[in-house]
Amino acid sequence: MVSQSFTSAATITKNAVPPEWENICQADENSDILKSYLVEFKEQDKVVHLKCLVSSISVSWRFSVLRDHLNRTLNNVSVFLYVECSTGSKISLPWPMKAPGVVGVSINNCILTDKYADLWNPLFSHMKTGLRVLEIRNSNWLSESFSFNFVLNNLSSITKDYDCGHSNTIEYMVNSNVSDIVDPRDLKPQSSVNIFKNFNFSRILGLKEAEFNARGSNSQSHRTFIHWLSPENATSTSTSVENILSKLGEINVHKCNFSRLRVLEESYPTLMIVNYFKILVRTNFYPEIKVLNFSRSGISEMPVELVDFRKYFPKLNYMDLSRNNMTEVKLPSHFNPGSQLTLNVSYNKITRLTLDDLIAVSEVEDLFLDFRGNPIHCGCEMADLLLKMKSADFFTGKLMPYSYIKNVECASPFHLLGRRLSSLVVMWSPVDIRCNVDKRNQTSRQGVFRTSRLWAFLVCTTTTGPVCNII
Repeated sequence: MVSQSFTSAATITKNAVPPEWENICQADENSDILKSYLVEFKEQDKVVHLKCLVSSISVSWRFSVLRDHLNRTLNNVSVFLYVECSTGSKISLPWPMKAPGVVGVSINNCILTDKYADLWNPLFSHMKTGLRVLEIRNSNWLSESFSFNFVLNNLSSITKDYDCGHSNTIEYMVNSNVSDIVDPRDLKPQSSVNIFKNFNFSRILGLKEAEFNARGSNSQSHRTFIHWLSPENATSTSTSVENILSKLGEINVHKCNFSRLRVLEESYPTLMIVNYFKILVRTNFYPEIKVLNFSRSGISEMPVELVDFRKYFPKLNYMDLSRNNMTEVKLPSHFNPGSQLTLNVSYNKITRLTLDDLIAVSEVEDLFLDFRGNPIHCGCEMADLLLKMKSADFFTGKLMPYSYIKNVECASPFHLLGRRLSSLVVMWSPVDIRCNVDKRNQTSRQGVFRTSRLWAFLVCTTTTGPVCNII
């Protein structure tokens, strides 16, 4: 009996590998693979982990080969596909990667082609699929400009089945360090740009530099890219994202309900349209999302869709906006009762931290804000906070979660660089500058962590009195 089961399992795993891929792919039974991705995993049928290592000298790797193979050979077997590419290797991976029995797709370090090959594939409407995990990292979508132009001019005929993809089954969806690129053969000879986020879409519609968040915005590739987007190089008279949204509003936009999606990550894009979040929630629904990750996305200001996140993501409990360019954090005025959120804004460009800032954050119920790693300026305005921190009972109650602030380090002034806040001492001496709470300025400025309420803040005024020295 054991021998028969072993043979059956061995046969299943062997049959999962298409004959054309025998030298680059292998399969083994691994029913635990989904557990590493899905929080609410339940035991199901056997899962075959199909792993492929593709190099530039490998046989051509096409997703359609796997789809046709599974149609012929396997029934009631779940397949988790993993593809790793050596530098410069290409694979054919038509969106939205539908194939019978495939429950997971994980791609790393690949050049992806044939993005629109299945756009009007009639098999989709009858194909039973159940993709639960989609993970693409460190990869580039390579498209011909002709293909993209054709799609753009036929948006109204795109089916909901294609547009929404696996919205009914997907639970974990990650795009990290993924860009769209245009085939170099389609580039103008004088242009050196070949890698960017949504390049064709942007170039055709003539977007402005101000309408992008850019990772590495000082890079030469970014500058060249923006030059190519300038009006004289654009191929359309449309000049703003609002015009794009208006244009899309004229067609029958599909409403996609991602009813099972728990994790959504769009991190480390080369370029991201500033109005990306408006597009994200415009017609899509995310009733079950628990985790959002938009780290390293060049975000300089917290978008209103994320400030009012409960409207679009009612069950969200973790939002990662780390390693962006924000100088302040806008906080919602209230949360739903009982909801918890960790908001990670670590390693942004926040320089200001005062006692009133901290109190404002602590009074937002069910919120934990992580702002470690920001370049905090340890100046006179911090005196009240530093003095309060010396009290043994300061970090209690609502302030208890923020005891980590004691280990936050100063980024400036220079003589305090790297010093922990807990090590700083406030000294007073009789000279002509005094640190106090200036009531006259309360309505002209707010703390860096802003709510609908105004908070007093510490300022330095040129009046006779003791000076605040932080050492």
